[in-house]
This record gives sequence, structure tokens and C-alpha cells, in this order.
Amino acid sequence: ADPLADLRSGWAGELSETRANVPAALIDEFVDAVQALLLEEGKDKDIEPSGDPEVIAAQRELVDRAARRIAGRHINRSDYGMEGLDQAVAAAVDDICGAGPIEGLLRDPAVSEVIVRWTEPVLTERSGRLVTSDVQFRSSVQLRRVAQRIAAWAGRRVDEQHPILDARLPNGDRVNAVLGPISTEGPVLTIRKFPQQHFTIEDFVARNLCDKRTGDLLAEAVRSKANIVVVGGTSTGKTSVLRALAMSVPADEY
Repeated sequence: ADPLADLRSGWAGELSETRANVPAALIDEFVDAVQALLLEEGKDKDIEPSGDPEVIAAQRELVDRAARRIAGRHINRSDYGMEGLDQAVAAAVDDICGAGPIEGLLRDPAVSEVIVRWTEPVLTERSGRLVTSDVQFRSSVQLRRVAQRIAAWAGRRVDEQHPILDARLPNGDRVNAVLGPISTEGPVLTIRKFPQQHFTIEDFVARNLCDKRTGDLLAEAVRSKANIVVVGGTSTGKTSVLRALAMSVPADEY
């Protein structure tokens, strides 16, 4: 049952009047309160970082229930309405179980890379261009905690003994993180998202990225087991080209 159900029904008449976003400072206080509740109830061990999707889903459900139990005590409904309560609960779940403030950016299919320094707004790459987002971590501690959770998703660790992380997540995303003492300016985190759309050489030809003669030449080079070097700068499509070439490998040679 949704602990906010009674609040929803009681506030049905005012929901359309109040849609203000909850201030970041108030959300931070609420997240701290949820974490304190989990610690008080001895459930902090149940939300330790895990790379198992089923465990992560259970953790998110656990934190969601805990957050909804106390949301009304910390988020003033007269100021923020039910939408504000839902916003605070979602932020608590993302912060405690997920990737914190960048959770939404990682879900955004238009974002191909996320670059984080806690002292600055998060940078994103969209369509090959760096764009400053309106998202920022509230502290180096928060960024460090998120980096450690993401490392756990990859079955790795990042801490004082292992301050450098270079890993792939189960979905193919590439993660790099640097903590102190290597990084003197606090934690740094970058996530290069794995492209979900796979192109073939035929797709390149159809999109006028190369002509048919070049496409046929590349496909034949693969089938002939020729050495091919794929080079280029960041976000120029090296991985997409390599994947397209790999799709030209004869089926009986996989």
C-alpha cells in the first residue's frame, strides 16, 4: 500500500494549485532523514552497493517505502503538494540506491556522456557537444558514495586503497572515477554511455555516411581477414564503426 494514499485523497482538491519544485537543500535534509531512519531500523546493511539487478530493485523498493512513511513530516504539502512529495521520495531513492542527481541523465537517451566534478554543474554530451546541465552534487561525500555504488554495479571497488576505477557496467557503459589522494580536487566521475542503436555497414551507406563502394570494400576486407585500424577522436563513432565491421564477420566464424 502507498503510505501517501491518504494524503493524495485528502489533498485531491489542491493538487492542481501547488506544483512547486522542492528546494535542493530541503531534499538533502529529507534524504539524510531517510538514511537515518534506515540506520535506526537496522536496514542500512540491506542497501549496501550491489551489481545484481534484482537486489538493486529490492533496495529501491525498500528505500521508497521508508521515504514515503516520513515524507509528510519533512515536505510541507501546503507549499509543494503531492508532486513535491513524490519528487522528494524519488530523489531519496535515486540518491541512496542509484546514481544520485545524475540518475535522470543516465536514463536520458539523448545524453551520451556524463562528466562530474562535485564543485561544478554536471557536464553532459549531447549530439557530440558538451552541455552544462542544471544538475550538481551537493558535496564530495555524495559524489564519492555514488562513485562507489556505481563501481559495485561493475563488480569493482574504488576507495583510498584503489583510487582509480576504469570499468564497464553490465549494460556496456564505460565508467572512470578518480578519488583522493590521486585527485587533489575531490572525486571525478565520467560515464560514457553504451550506444543502444547498432548500425551495419548497410546503414552507413543508407545514411550517406559512406558510399556503397567504400561499404563493400570494408565488408570484403573483414571477410578476407584483413587488418583494419579504426581511429578517431572522442565521439567520432569508433565503436559504432567497429561494431558494424564485426557484423560483417561470416556467421560460421563466430
